[in-house]
Amino acid sequence: MNDTLPINPSGQTKRDRNIILAAFFGFVFLAILSWFGFYPGTMSPDSYEQYEQAQRFRFDAHHPPAMAALWSALLPIKDGPQPMLILQIGLYFTCWFLLFKTFWSSGQHRLAIAIGLCALAPFCLNFVGVIWKDVHNALPWFFVAIIAIFFPPKSKLSIVLLLIALWYGWMVRGNAILAVLPLIFLVFHRKERKMITTGGMVAIAFALFFVGKTIVHDVMLKPSHSDPYSRAMVHDLAGIKHYGGNPTLPPTLVSDNPELDRQLSHYESGDIKSILFENPDGNILLRKSNPDAMVDLRSAWLASVTGNPLAYTKHRLAFSLDFVHLFRGRGYYLREIHFPEPASAAGVPTAYPIPSKIMQGWPLFWERWPFMQGWFWVLGLLGLGILGLRLRATADGQKLLALSSSGILYLGPHFIFGQAADFRYFYWAIFCVILGAIILLASRSRKRAPKPVQSPS
Repeated sequence: MNDTLPINPSGQTKRDRNIILAAFFGFVFLAILSWFGFYPGTMSPDSYEQYEQAQRFRFDAHHPPAMAALWSALLPIKDGPQPMLILQIGLYFTCWFLLFKTFWSSGQHRLAIAIGLCALAPFCLNFVGVIWKDVHNALPWFFVAIIAIFFPPKSKLSIVLLLIALWYGWMVRGNAILAVLPLIFLVFHRKERKMITTGGMVAIAFALFFVGKTIVHDVMLKPSHSDPYSRAMVHDLAGIKHYGGNPTLPPTLVSDNPELDRQLSHYESGDIKSILFENPDGNILLRKSNPDAMVDLRSAWLASVTGNPLAYTKHRLAFSLDFVHLFRGRGYYLREIHFPEPASAAGVPTAYPIPSKIMQGWPLFWERWPFMQGWFWVLGLLGLGILGLRLRATADGQKLLALSSSGILYLGPHFIFGQAADFRYFYWAIFCVILGAIILLASRSRKRAPKPVQSPS
């Protein structure tokens, strides 16, 4: 028996099966409502870029091409974001139904109901219909973590399929490179298996991830060169200048932008729009597809960081406070909206007005609550890590450590290389904290469960 689940000595009754069936149709109904709320699939500027790549089946490396390649494979079903919307909504509510069914069947009814309500939580539902890399990272990982923790796979085929889902989530987000390791551990972890054996299996699987990336990314998809960190480096140069440093300006960037010094003065700590997209002195021209220009930019960035450590630290600290939304006011990109003009240009249908407005307003209604702030989920990850260390000798403790470390390793690069303080980057961390809380509540239930009475011999 899986130790994560509470024990139900009475077994599953006909009433339980009827409630689970009713819950299934309830989740289907919520999925239909979500379809109308997000229809045809909410598209960000990143989404439109990847949609264009999916249509042409030509990719660039700024957005890892795995998501666009999957989108391209789904376009024969319907040319537009609708197939991706179905995929995302279906996977999202499947995850919540599996959790509900698991705990209702095992007698933990209050926890099952709380899990069902979590599916409507504004911090979970707000991005599920946005066609975004962050969603395509978090949802497959959420599904894999649920299966690995509550339904440990036994067949080799099941393990391979879970690893493929992890690999896909790993491929669509560059900062996920180390965050996947604890999840691979969850897939292979067994109480009866020695830790050194599990570690070896994790290392082999991780190496195969890179082999798969080389084959799919470099041999099959062949994306054109585009430096994904170029915008962050320009943002760092502006931040160093803002905090009294003397950044080294790359000659190629100066040549393309004669007013670069003035353009960098429009720095904002939590966003690059004021420099690159909404600059009063003209948007900075950034040749991210030119290898020579990117080498020049990286050299200047490194010289600026090493030559101005105090200014760079102040800039990164200011960004980090924006990122976790500490001491900040309104506005955090808590949801994405449907933009009619780019949608019309791309041939994307118009959203349903009333359901779309309701779906946009739902997270904003809770905007000022702590759970809509990044710092809340950082504290949650740290709390899971502390409890995991205290319980590290147990299976539950090791699962808590895996979830906590995955969330922390996923968020960590954002503090160093982040260029936008968006709430969407916490999506996977939110699911980590929720799963950790479920493990703790289930463990508490096991301890309170009455022990079976042994009949006298």
